[in-house]
Amino acid sequence: MEKNPLGTFRRSNDLYALVLDLFIFLDSIRIEGLHKAYNRFLKEKEEDEYEINKKELVKLDNLIDYLLFSHTIGFSAWKQSWLDFADNTPVALPVYCLCTLIKIDAIIRTIILEKDSYLIFEGPMCTDNTYFLYLKKSRNTFFSSVFQKEKIYPGRTTISFLNDSVNKYFNNFVVIKKSYLFDFIPQIYRYSGREINHKTIRVAVVPFLKTCWFRTHQFDDTKTFSISYSEYSMKITNNAYKDLIAQAEEESADIIIFPEMAMNSLTKDIVKEAMINAPKSFEHLKLCFFGSEWKNRSNISLLMSTSGTVLATQKKKVPYYLHIEDDVYYREDIRYDNNLTLIDIESFGRIAYCICADINAKEIQSLIELMEVDFVFVSSYTKSTETMVKAAEDKASLSAMSTVLCNARSAKDPQKPEKHSNGFCIVPKANNKKLSSKTVFYISDNADNQNQGIFCFDLHSESCK
Repeated sequence: MEKNPLGTFRRSNDLYALVLDLFIFLDSIRIEGLHKAYNRFLKEKEEDEYEINKKELVKLDNLIDYLLFSHTIGFSAWKQSWLDFADNTPVALPVYCLCTLIKIDAIIRTIILEKDSYLIFEGPMCTDNTYFLYLKKSRNTFFSSVFQKEKIYPGRTTISFLNDSVNKYFNNFVVIKKSYLFDFIPQIYRYSGREINHKTIRVAVVPFLKTCWFRTHQFDDTKTFSISYSEYSMKITNNAYKDLIAQAEEESADIIIFPEMAMNSLTKDIVKEAMINAPKSFEHLKLCFFGSEWKNRSNISLLMSTSGTVLATQKKKVPYYLHIEDDVYYREDIRYDNNLTLIDIESFGRIAYCICADINAKEIQSLIELMEVDFVFVSSYTKSTETMVKAAEDKASLSAMSTVLCNARSAKDPQKPEKHSNGFCIVPKANNKKLSSKTVFYISDNADNQNQGIFCFDLHSESCK
């Protein structure tokens, strides 16, 4: 940062770049006493200085109010006015910059949100290779009332990220250094369709089939493997998708989740057509977590609304290692992907959708904690769910996150049934201003449910008490 930062501010080509440059400038100087100086700027009682500061504050208020109209087309003219003001104001530049950021923070949601959009991008908004401007979500989630009653505030008392330095003065946005993101590029969308806002959430979990519906192909030269589907298995599984989604609606489920690899290249279009052409609209079911499919060296998951809108696609980040014998391992042949999509649904919360091993990856766990995720849905195909239980318990007790995992029934190891589950739901337990973890539902194979195709369980406010 140059000695006089106004030169840097002149090069900021949009509002987000200016916010980042202001933040970097403030983050590069000693912050002690800055907020006290800001308060003096607002509340100074000495009459002469008070009148001067009050006049300056009114001018700055009026100037930033113009951002509501000029943050896009008229930004260059607005920025020049702001720079001219910065050159002439008697207020110290760091205090002036902090005041500007705090006032932008107060109106940024009005600037960003486009009410007529179906899926709305809410950040992080990156205009720099080192810093991200991230719009914080409001804490209106499914378990919020219980947390607030217990004086537990996710993102602050449960886990603290970036709560020091300049960030602590902002309520609606936070600036994140790229080092916190582990090279991932998170993007958050707000789903403005049918809200999940009633007191009980019913979840349908589909272990799917007792026999495998795909083939594994091993490549000895590279020690990798891939997946393929036969036309016959694709037809069988796609018919099962339609039947099970209909069954979830009949059982008044709000959400249905399928396991990893359950989807294939035809599933999305076939199920979407079935949803759109259903004799009657879905009254209960709202979200379908389709599991994943193998395609072009990618293991890709899909989240769709029952109106047929694709809300999110996600590629598996961490490859699975298949152990054959004599300590020989074949790695899942997938390309690295650093995009992470999150969905915000009013009164339900922020959703992350992971595929199998991704839930255990420390960098992904840290990232979804940073992004203040409320629900993590996981589609898996593994015999080792005990490590996933530990990851889910940590998320609940440290970050107030709930985890719903769906595991394929055909992943069962007959020799170690105690080490296998078809799925689970682990939520945070709030008590005496502290968090711990609580298992709400655990799906395991036994003689009573061998032939059952779908499991349903309910979440309500009492679930996390």
